[in-house]
Amino acid sequence: MLNQFDTDLPKRKPLSTGQVIGFAILIFTLFTFIQVLVLIGLSVIQSLKGTSLSIEAIAGSGFYIALATILGGVVGTTLIILIVRYFQGRSCAEYLGLTRISLKQLGFWILSGAIYLVLMDICTYLLRRPIVPEFMNKVIVTAKFPWLLYFAFIIAAPVFEELFFRGFLYKGLCHSRLKPIGAIILTSLCWSFLHMQYDWYGVLQIFLGGLLFGYARYKSGSVYVPVAMHALQNLVATIEATVIAS
Repeated sequence: MLNQFDTDLPKRKPLSTGQVIGFAILIFTLFTFIQVLVLIGLSVIQSLKGTSLSIEAIAGSGFYIALATILGGVVGTTLIILIVRYFQGRSCAEYLGLTRISLKQLGFWILSGAIYLVLMDICTYLLRRPIVPEFMNKVIVTAKFPWLLYFAFIIAAPVFEELFFRGFLYKGLCHSRLKPIGAIILTSLCWSFLHMQYDWYGVLQIFLGGLLFGYARYKSGSVYVPVAMHALQNLVATIEATVIAS
């Protein structure tokens, strides 16, 4: 963990709100750039094979989404750690919320996340909406290597997104006039905008989930909690999509 290495680094003052926003834009831009590079690379490979697939078809395929999520997440996570270690020194782990919590506390929040998922599925059923969005169905069906997609959804995406939204961005905004409650709301909004491939109902569910993740981050003081809750959410969604697709 980062805690093991932070003692060798000087402790510095917190990042300003302007720095946090600026670096957040930089991180997200690089994350998006990596995904575009993956899309271009797959398009070139398809052309060399003589296969005529549109950019839209490739961008919506499970194989592309898996690769783009993993590679973009690795680069984005690395950049977050480098930025925070440079500007925060030995308070890096504390800044990102990389702090240990008890299994009892972790279990409580995972159970809370599970209850939230059940309630959302019940609401979805009562509203006569599909439990699994069409986007997820298509992704599962077009996954060239299912295990790669599962890794992307259950490990890579939760780690990067939570370190970015509930780690880096949340902590930085807490020092601003927004305070923790404002930081929770704003990071949830930003996180929901990242998932515009879904319809308004799906985006609303993601926003509400973000509020729960943010509150868990605030109460526990650890980013490991929302990472675990996010992983659980994606695991359930992936299983549901796989079952329906089969």
